[in-house]
Amino acid sequence: MTLKRNQYRSVSKVIRAPIVLTFLAVTAWSESNNIAPPPKSQQTTVAGKIALKSLSTGLIASDELRAAKSEPLTWTYFGKPRIIEYDELLDKTVVEIKFSLEDSWEGYKLREELETKFKKDGATNFKFHCVSTGGSVDFSDKRFKITDENCYAFDDKQTLVISRRWPQYEEPLVKQFPNLKPLIDHGSVTLYDQSLRKAKSDEETNSLLKKIENQDDNAKKDM
Repeated sequence: MTLKRNQYRSVSKVIRAPIVLTFLAVTAWSESNNIAPPPKSQQTTVAGKIALKSLSTGLIASDELRAAKSEPLTWTYFGKPRIIEYDELLDKTVVEIKFSLEDSWEGYKLREELETKFKKDGATNFKFHCVSTGGSVDFSDKRFKITDENCYAFDDKQTLVISRRWPQYEEPLVKQFPNLKPLIDHGSVTLYDQSLRKAKSDEETNSLLKKIENQDDNAKKDM
């Protein structure tokens, strides 16, 4: 049977869509939604050092953290196995830790639980500072209106961010294309040290400059 040109385009869209969405489902949680963090205030600052169970920044990467990254879904948080990622300096100091959540609803529940925990731990007036913005996601011939939200907590040096995205309206296409849900409804947790982020950026810049310098030296010798 020979497909007409328009029929082929329709079929190819259906075939490509799950493949593209599977990729987006894996990567979407780690994407920045370009919401700038608010200034730190007394209300958004916790009493002690923020940790994700025993994991935190500013420390040499522990065996537990390395195992959590190298063996996905073996480390649990908030009752479920997670795929964890982290960045470190050349001396192995942890700069940033992040992992995905199942959806925006799990992010909401986690925020509520952490807010209660931080209050019990001494920051009696603590409250996450949440900033949201509207947007849209295009899929095939449909545009989905979504809301992106970042909720921030701080300690002396660290920033904790619970990021969420959810559709502004119930989307029946999610049942037809299950891989669509992570594209328009997901969440993530990121814990980072801003000064260490800058140090990481400086290391990467210096490494790049050194690489360019070596290339220039090699080019001069090859004459």
